Amino acid sequence: MNHAPNVLIETFEATITASSVASNDNDIQAAVKEKELADRREAFRKANLGCKDLPAYNLRGLSLMPPLEFIIDGYVPSRGLVLIYGPSGHGKSFMVIEHMLCLATGHDWHGHKITKKGLVIYVIGEGEDGVTQRTAAWCHRKGVSIDDVPFVTFIRAVDMLDPKQVQRLIANIQKIAKQYDLPVVGVYFDTVAQNFGDGDENTQRDMNRFVKAANNVRRAFRCFSGLIHHTPKGRLDSRGSNALPSAVDTSIQVSFKDEAKQIMEVKIIKQKEGSKVPVRLFKLTEISVPHPNNGKIVKTCELAPVENYEAHDEEDDAPRLGKNQAPFFAIIQHAGVDGIDELTLRAELIATGVDLSRSSTFKATLRDLEKKALVAMMNDRWVALELLPR
Repeated sequence: MNHAPNVLIETFEATITASSVASNDNDIQAAVKEKELADRREAFRKANLGCKDLPAYNLRGLSLMPPLEFIIDGYVPSRGLVLIYGPSGHGKSFMVIEHMLCLATGHDWHGHKITKKGLVIYVIGEGEDGVTQRTAAWCHRKGVSIDDVPFVTFIRAVDMLDPKQVQRLIANIQKIAKQYDLPVVGVYFDTVAQNFGDGDENTQRDMNRFVKAANNVRRAFRCFSGLIHHTPKGRLDSRGSNALPSAVDTSIQVSFKDEAKQIMEVKIIKQKEGSKVPVRLFKLTEISVPHPNNGKIVKTCELAPVENYEAHDEEDDAPRLGKNQAPFFAIIQHAGVDGIDELTLRAELIATGVDLSRSSTFKATLRDLEKKALVAMMNDRWVALELLPR
């Protein structure tokens, strides 16, 4: 058994209990790190020049802001909004449940370290019948008792556009967190549509209300909110208003790579902070496990990593672009999910030195990019369709 150095015991006796002092070095390091972050959060709070409801900071105050860290290394930030989206039936929930169980127990997610474990909340509006089998399979494979996993599921959707329901959800989570005596590390909403009440996800106004509510939930617990969402039929961009993908800190696309629906591709589409993460490929493998209550054999699936997944490099699949096509595509791509109108596109092309003296060049180049399934006209704006299937 490893004991903490005396200096740590003296320095952190107010925050580290006797049981944690008697734990291993990793637990001590985690406690030290948590204390440092708590001190930094307090210094940041005191640096506020404005009021509580409208905080303001000078440059020195901003420098005290706790750094953003990844709770699933490279994939999921410890705070912020995380969008997980893909077509229906393409394995999103299998990956999400794995994420949650790893966060609750501290097990790595296929080689990606969990930097902080704690209570995980799952607000599910659909597919609750499959949760038992999928969690049982993971726990059986890891040798973990279901009684030792701080994973709590709300089996009724919450109308996130109703402030009263959002506050009731927060109050319930606070009550549960107190019972477990654990920090909340993540709150997942499955799906966005099921927790959208009577709102219209295609309107910016309603989607902004949903985003605000999701932010309120994660800020209440200094954690992240995971938003599981579908795609339009035949496409791989997230469904509804662009206000959602624009607002999130991380977006993860999950979809089958092949027509046989055997190889699942997990790809980071947007990551505000952090370095590029390789595309992950998995195979959904059917397994049989005993039901945790009655012992009867039930069937479900688990994610099995595909060998040499790192060898799959998106850059190898990049289309070859002609002399004019490259700047066209770069400018449209840079415009993001909101796209760019033709007048602004033309002006930016001229500013970068593209010769548009021939009247046919502009339309012909856009037509060529469209044929390559790289761009499309949506609501009178050109948008890069990197999210379309290859």
